[in-house]
Amino acid sequence: KKLEDHSQEVKQLKESIEEKNKEIEELHKSLREVRAADSQLMEVEVNKCIEAKTKLIAEEENSNNLRLQLEKTAAKLNQIQNCKEELETKLHESLDSNTSLSKEIQEVENKLLKLQ
Repeated sequence: KKLEDHSQEVKQLKESIEEKNKEIEELHKSLREVRAADSQLMEVEVNKCIEAKTKLIAEEENSNNLRLQLEKTAAKLNQIQNCKEELETKLHESLDSNTSLSKEIQEVENKLLKLQ
């Protein structure tokens, strides 16, 4: 009878071990699924980060290009302003010269009139 009890106990232990092994197998399966899902999620997050970083780099490049254009435009405006000032100076000099010449012509005409 003891042998039978012992045999029964061994049989129950084997069944218990088999059940535990099945539970462990299910847990392993669940763990693999969770790891696969986690891996996919990480890949999605990494791709989002890469996309955001790429956009940021493009925006920085665009900003730098706009800054360069602005600097070039400012330099051109400065050149135009200098040119304008130069032309105004020459115009005033020319007007002064014309005024002076007009006076001289007037004086010469007056002398001619007196001579006649």
